[in-house]
Amino acid sequence: MQHLCGESIINLDIMRSLGNVVHTSFHEFQFMFRCVRETQCFLHHSVGDCSLSIGNIMPPRRSSRLMVKCELDPTLGHTTFPVEKLAKTNGAIQDMRVENLSRKPRSNDKETLPKVIEPFSLHELLQNPFARGEGLGATICSLADSLVTSFLKVSELKPWVDPQVVLSGLFAPVCETDPTKCRIIYGHLPDDLNGIYLRNGPNVAHRHRRDGIHLLDGDGMIHSVRIRNGLASFCSRFVHTSRFRQEQAVGRPLFPKLFGGIIGPVGVARVLITILRITFGLIDISHGWGVSNTNVAFFDGHVLSLSEDDMPYIIKITESGDLITLRRFEIPSKSYMCAHPKFDPVTGDMYAFSLNFPFSPSYSIFRVPADGQDASHVYVPLLDVPVPLLEVPMVHDLAITQRFVIFPTNQIVMRLGRLTKGETPLGYNGDKIGRICLLPRYGLPGETGPKPRWFEAPGINFLHFLNAWEEGNDEVVLLGTQVFPVEKFHEFPFNITFGLYELRLNMRTGSVEPTTLCSELELEVGVINPKYMGRRTRYAYYALRGSLFFKGVVKLDLMLEGPREECVVGKREFGEGKYGGEPCFVGARGANSEDHGYLLCLVGNENGGFSELWVMDARSPSLDIIAIVELPVHVPMDFYGCFVLRDKLNIGRIG
Repeated sequence: MQHLCGESIINLDIMRSLGNVVHTSFHEFQFMFRCVRETQCFLHHSVGDCSLSIGNIMPPRRSSRLMVKCELDPTLGHTTFPVEKLAKTNGAIQDMRVENLSRKPRSNDKETLPKVIEPFSLHELLQNPFARGEGLGATICSLADSLVTSFLKVSELKPWVDPQVVLSGLFAPVCETDPTKCRIIYGHLPDDLNGIYLRNGPNVAHRHRRDGIHLLDGDGMIHSVRIRNGLASFCSRFVHTSRFRQEQAVGRPLFPKLFGGIIGPVGVARVLITILRITFGLIDISHGWGVSNTNVAFFDGHVLSLSEDDMPYIIKITESGDLITLRRFEIPSKSYMCAHPKFDPVTGDMYAFSLNFPFSPSYSIFRVPADGQDASHVYVPLLDVPVPLLEVPMVHDLAITQRFVIFPTNQIVMRLGRLTKGETPLGYNGDKIGRICLLPRYGLPGETGPKPRWFEAPGINFLHFLNAWEEGNDEVVLLGTQVFPVEKFHEFPFNITFGLYELRLNMRTGSVEPTTLCSELELEVGVINPKYMGRRTRYAYYALRGSLFFKGVVKLDLMLEGPREECVVGKREFGEGKYGGEPCFVGARGANSEDHGYLLCLVGNENGGFSELWVMDARSPSLDIIAIVELPVHVPMDFYGCFVLRDKLNIGRIG
């Protein structure tokens, strides 16, 4: 494909179909051509990534040609270009030719281009009645979708669901990237740091033209940095969920966005349209409908991509460092699993929960043994917690100790009735008292066996747990963070603050004693040395909140004598205009202490201009930088990840 510079003419041969997305790339700019119901074309530029939307109206009965003349300026952020409409169309682009009026292509363009998602074949498209736009059901859904969209006013969107905010700068979406060598711009990568660093986060592939979109609504994209013998390579791929493949096939959104699209009466309409599409057989939810955009973990030889609205997806890592979505990680009778399971470092077992909804709604807590088999994993049920249908508590995380699973319920609830008030279904019930359950890890509760123990914890609304452990036979210590004010948690990252707490649960008296840690700092998405999960932890590493996102990393000594406010023993800020997310601890070879290892963190520019991988000394009081790896593309701000050692990657089923 030729480099596009100056004034160019793009000729598009269009076949009859509805809204397919075709990706193509240029040496300096990447373009995503998308059919939408507009008569303008837009360029969204984010340092190497551009999106061009071409307006059209109705599908023709035969092939047509659309000519677009545009003048590109890389300094522009969002610009409207003139469109010469030679034919009215709303079709899938099957062929594209670029006529460059200013220069010839470079000979090495092909080798430097990131790889992008291949569109589904025309044959696959034609098998789908929705893609063909045929049938009464497809017609009804399309008309209803257009009607709903016509009532939306972009100017009324709140900042946390405004695409102009959510899809720009740090959060700007990107295309996929082939395994690409990275340049080390500072220091040297340690010899014993061999493996792959994996991150998961939302990256929007499709959205309704006027709908709001939340930071958590994007499709899952895995970003990886493979480190081997002092060298590094980068790769990023969409997680090919069932939802993503269906929307990719037709080039438009078919499912509503959970946080930004289901708001008020329009949200109700989106849900009803989705039900119609399911009823007419236009979309398939039998293999899940989630986005798999929250977390990535390693369990029993599998790399898992996770979110709370689906089962995990298994990601294969090839010898070259490429990422391939294999299939869903199936657990019999389960359709969903939490995004933050916990893994026992000794047994390898996974502890998780799922929400059974809408019939007889309950949270199901279970254990998945690490059996080393590449088949559907069996699970051991531990407890079912019934919840009211009209007010389902939102539970995001759990914790483990050597004897217990810790499961919370809080004041954050889901009420579908809030939609009638023009609000999101996720809200806050101040009259509800949060509770924490200590559930024995082994043995089913019975008349004579171990039973779950519930503790009331007023005002405690933990979203994320750092760790938990037992002190003696009577006390359990739990560390985690919560958001303030809790009623605004869905407005993340706006209008909220974070607080770090330690809870002591006394099993003899039933009391819960909270202690605030580091109240002068806003800390979230913390990690520990994973070998100490469920055991007493001395050191913790947290992302440090800045004006909007995370501006650095701190190290805490949880056993430091003196006031708990003063437990910060290490700190590293990224610098002006630079932000990161959750750090990742990787133990050093032959480690002789809990903090002997490395701290990894992805760092990006607030304008989306670059991304880097920082490797820091986890023992250093200033978290000294050991190496900085320059990544070939901007990585949208994400949340959670993990590091998988090279020797574990040699398992046959993951490459």
